[in-house]
Amino acid sequence: NNFPYEFYQLMVGGGGGDGPVDDGRYLVKSTFSGKCFEVQGGSRDDSAQIVQMRCHAVGKQRFDVKDMGSGNYRLLNQRSGKAIDIAAASNADGAKVQQYTDNGTGAQRFIFKPTGVAGEYTIVNQHSGKCLDVADQSQQDGTKIQQWTCTGGANQKFRFKKK
Repeated sequence: NNFPYEFYQLMVGGGGGDGPVDDGRYLVKSTFSGKCFEVQGGSRDDSAQIVQMRCHAVGKQRFDVKDMGSGNYRLLNQRSGKAIDIAAASNADGAKVQQYTDNGTGAQRFIFKPTGVAGEYTIVNQHSGKCLDVADQSQQDGTKIQQWTCTGGANQKFRFKKK
């Protein structure tokens, strides 16, 4: 009987895949603000900022999550087909989180680390080792998503809602 293990996997966000989040299409939702990642203005251009907005499950908010192996994930926007990326592969706090043509670099690969709360993760950039972060701990629509030193703060915790 695998029921206890299968229930545990469901509660921590796994569904039988190798990583904590199965491949698929998701909304990425801030636990802190209740808002979703969105490509600003629905742009299809490289360097468009990732912001938080009220969740409404349209293409500019949907991301195809793919396990790329070794615990690293790629997030491609459904509308643009571009990857979430740390601008200029920066290691700096406050660096822009944007979309960019997928180039396979560590600036576009992320590790989903469970926070200890079922289905909740910090999203850590493979290259910089820093967390995705809702800037200024804001709950306002249009607030930019940035990278910041991982603090365990509420503005660095996210859920993946299957779409």
